[in-house]
Amino acid sequence: MNAIGKTRECAFAALAALICSSAHAAAERPIALMGFGTDLKAVESEVMRPGRYVYETHCGEWLDPSDYERYSVLYFGEKMDGAAKGKSFRRGENDEGRAALGRFIDGGGVVIVGGEWCMRQLFGWPDRKNPDELRSRVVNIPKCIGRLKATYSKEGKSLGYADDAGNFIVTPEGQEIQRLTAEYAAAFAKARGAKKIALDGVWDPTPLGSPGSLKHATRLAKRAEFRRPPVRRPGLALLKDGKKAVIVVPPALRKDCLKLADELAWHLLRMSGEAFDIVEAEPQQGPAIVYRTVHPGEGYGGGRNAYMKIWREGDRLILGGEDTGKSRATTYVLEALGCRYLWPGESGKIIPCRREIVLPEIDIECGTSFAVRRIRTYGRPEWRDRPENRDFHRWHGMNDNSFMTSDKPGDADAYEWGHFFRDFYPKYYKDHRDWFALQPDGTRNLKLGKYVERPTFCLSNPGLAEKTAERVLEKIRANPSRKAVSLCLPDGATASWCMCEACRRLDPVNAAPSTVGVYFPERRRIPYVALTDRVYFFMNRVAERVCAEYPDMLLSCYAYGGYTDPPVKVRPHRNLLILSIAGYYNKYVGSEVEENLAAWTGFGNKVLWRPNAHGGFFIPVPQNLGRRMFDDISLMEANGIIGVDYDTMACEWALKPLMYYAVCRAHFNPDRLDYDTVADDFCRAGFGAAEKPVREYFDHLEKACAVAARQNKEAPEPATWKQKTEAACRVALATDYDYLLARVDEGRRLAAGDEKTLFRLDRLAFGAEVGRRVLKWRMGGMSDDEKAASRKFVADYLEKDPSALPSDSARSSSIHYFK
Repeated sequence: MNAIGKTRECAFAALAALICSSAHAAAERPIALMGFGTDLKAVESEVMRPGRYVYETHCGEWLDPSDYERYSVLYFGEKMDGAAKGKSFRRGENDEGRAALGRFIDGGGVVIVGGEWCMRQLFGWPDRKNPDELRSRVVNIPKCIGRLKATYSKEGKSLGYADDAGNFIVTPEGQEIQRLTAEYAAAFAKARGAKKIALDGVWDPTPLGSPGSLKHATRLAKRAEFRRPPVRRPGLALLKDGKKAVIVVPPALRKDCLKLADELAWHLLRMSGEAFDIVEAEPQQGPAIVYRTVHPGEGYGGGRNAYMKIWREGDRLILGGEDTGKSRATTYVLEALGCRYLWPGESGKIIPCRREIVLPEIDIECGTSFAVRRIRTYGRPEWRDRPENRDFHRWHGMNDNSFMTSDKPGDADAYEWGHFFRDFYPKYYKDHRDWFALQPDGTRNLKLGKYVERPTFCLSNPGLAEKTAERVLEKIRANPSRKAVSLCLPDGATASWCMCEACRRLDPVNAAPSTVGVYFPERRRIPYVALTDRVYFFMNRVAERVCAEYPDMLLSCYAYGGYTDPPVKVRPHRNLLILSIAGYYNKYVGSEVEENLAAWTGFGNKVLWRPNAHGGFFIPVPQNLGRRMFDDISLMEANGIIGVDYDTMACEWALKPLMYYAVCRAHFNPDRLDYDTVADDFCRAGFGAAEKPVREYFDHLEKACAVAARQNKEAPEPATWKQKTEAACRVALATDYDYLLARVDEGRRLAAGDEKTLFRLDRLAFGAEVGRRVLKWRMGGMSDDEKAASRKFVADYLEKDPSALPSDSARSSSIHYFK
């Protein structure tokens, strides 16, 4: 071939390469990520998502060379494992792969290899005498983001922290991660035709809604009324002068009452050593306790749920009521005889000894406004004092609803709530991206990770409202007997709220001050207004559509997080059942709970209280928020709040016994006793001669909680894990553990010889010591040896008192303490 022919051939080859390269660049293609899981996750979170790249992850896989042209970038990250293990592009080992990789690069594709080890795995050691031309065309970044992060984590080195003003301060290690991330980002940015998620708008946290003028009530209409403990005369003799009562369960009530009667008889046996018979028919003469179904009459003005009535007819004591009311009546009689259930398990049950058993005169009729009385214990053991007996909560009238006995929201056959939108993101994102929240990066990619059931939404979007109404109607048609179905938004995982213009026009500029979260690249909170008006604009849209077909159906929706405060412009639809989350006593110092519930009930809606109050300060140290919760619950019942659903119940019985007890007693308080009377009774019944120092123990915890709550109220809203830890630790720092242990020692002196009381005092001492150790652990001052010793300390104590702390669940479980 002559020179002209050769020149022409080279020109054609160059043109072909240019055309191929141009075609590759013109057609947008995703990025292929191959390698080890830890590294790929880091590249995804630090480079792919912030860069808005469309990518595919092939963890442990080896792509077929024929698929290379489908991508704009091939990334091989340390280390190649799984099906890719042993694969390479070394000369003489994979000629087909090498040729395909060369064509890919010739066509404008970019090959990036993360880590020196992976580079050697793919291309072998560099050969200076005979350089590999293909190797030189690959971009190699010697360090891997994932490996470097894992190294710093293993060494206990932080990447950054928030200062007192909430600014994120990057450590030298964090700066190195940022530098490396920038190097990776620059390498991927060189690719031509890398497909990106389209920008959907500008995320701008500036509210655009016109001011609202709704007025809010700040006080509930009624005050809780309390009375002194009743002074009772001796009444019916159940065991006296050789005469013994029988317990009557008519055949028609065997299903409802036989177990209650058996429990009653068991307690009487433990009191006296005498067995009490359970019969079906009332005796002609002699004392008897008789179960009957009784309904409230026309003149009855109390709560209509769990209604009970107890009265005397000659030698018969009638335990009457509706459904769970009979259970409450049984508890009331046993407590009138001196029994108490202070905490789960045998050590918490108080049964006095009696040679004779004489009931005081009882004539009482009561119910509760709470249709739902639920404490989520998350499947933890009930630690019953006897397998056949009711557990602690059912003794006190909690978790006893026939339609609310499950620990999972949504399993109820009457009232339903809980996250409704669990499948929306995986099901609808591809075809209806506009339904989901615009994010700070300008896309609607929510970056939910494994929490795909917790999306955030563009609540101004009419299509989302229409689809939601369709889904709700499908659920109602399948079970129209429900009283309420869920319309509750999920609490977002790592997805910010939508800040598109249409949504921001739903946010009145005079709404309550609040914040919105940003999660990437650093987690922080930005000042904004409460999102309540936009949420209830959306809820009203759905409710109007649903209630046109089912006018009596309630739709449950949360007043939660950034939309806990009441709206200032949008009045909630009458069929919305509001579940208020108000109740973070770790930062409440006044009447915040009452003010919130008063505002919501003031719209005329039915309201249910769904707080995280049992979590307290969300740290496993002794606490006592009993008075605050007792008084608020009593106020709610007086004002017709229709139910309660307590989340964050960690069952930390050694740390919060009086608090947990006071909550239950507030729900079952027929004699209308106040908190101090209940607390005194708790200390007297459980600790006898040690009553006074034990009350001082709990009073000190109450004061420490008040101090810590005030400090948290005055501090900035915590945005980082460090800030949240500081907020939690304030209650431990306000507690004098030496004082607590001194109160226990004084109690031991006063109760010397009383083994049961000494056992209960040991539990209080254990709780105080756990608190002392947890504080040191959380503040970062505990060595590995001290952590091991503390884990052993907890485990050894739980061997003899297993109900003191949970040991079966990851939620605040004792097996996770001191890790």
